[in-house]
Amino acid sequence: MRTGAGRRRAGLVIPLFSCPSGDSWGIGEAGDIAPLTAWLAGAGQRVLQLLPLNDMARGGHSPYSATSAMAIDPIFIRAAGVPEFAANGGEASLPPADRESLDHVRRSVRVQYRAIRRLKDAALAAGRTARAIAQAPQPRAEGVHGEPGVVARRLRPLSGDSPPGAGPAVDRVAGAAPPPRSRRPRSGGARALHRSAV
Repeated sequence: MRTGAGRRRAGLVIPLFSCPSGDSWGIGEAGDIAPLTAWLAGAGQRVLQLLPLNDMARGGHSPYSATSAMAIDPIFIRAAGVPEFAANGGEASLPPADRESLDHVRRSVRVQYRAIRRLKDAALAAGRTARAIAQAPQPRAEGVHGEPGVVARRLRPLSGDSPPGAGPAVDRVAGAAPPPRSRRPRSGGARALHRSAV
């Protein structure tokens, strides 16, 4: 590769999954790029080109099996860099079986896609849950007209608990207009029109 001044540049073209660090979860992650570029610079290399990082099809391992041209595959996210996951205790908050699985994928000489994806999905879901709880309105004993509080309604779909008479689990603010009812055709409806046209 030549620059505008005619100077040659050299570097490396690799898939990110091929360069895990000791901190990563058995696959190269976005957090591994900085140490990799420092290592390349120390060797006199000036270019790092990565193969696509797009969201791979479930069960797929090829960087060219992307399901989106815009989304980065969550498997490349460094879980420790997600503030909500770190605030929950990070790796120490994982169940013992997941910590054992994480140790296994870190020691493996091959990328264990299925296990890594399961671990990352669980860690990122825990981060999303922590963020949702932190951003939820303050709990209230009752909403408007004696309805259950806003937080109880928001968390009901997760917990499956429903106060008596609360109806279906919906995510709406106390006092907001109820969701529109579905319109059902009056007796006969389209069938009656069809019959009269025949």
